[in-house]
Amino acid sequence: ADFVHGFHGKNLTVVTGTHVDRIILETNDPTDRENREYIAVGVEVREAESGRRAMIKAREEIFLSAG
Repeated sequence: ADFVHGFHGKNLTVVTGTHVDRIILETNDPTDRENREYIAVGVEVREAESGRRAMIKAREEIFLSAG
């Protein structure tokens, strides 16, 4: 993850040293009971070292990467 350290973008936040425990989903249109499409609106993460939990909500998109 050395290539992401020091990157400062207006529309991108890079978080390392965490594990995603849960992807938070919401229905795209809660009034449409026939078509239940879901969109990811955030993630629940846990810091690898301390175990502290946090919820991160997205304004636009969520990118997850592992490896």
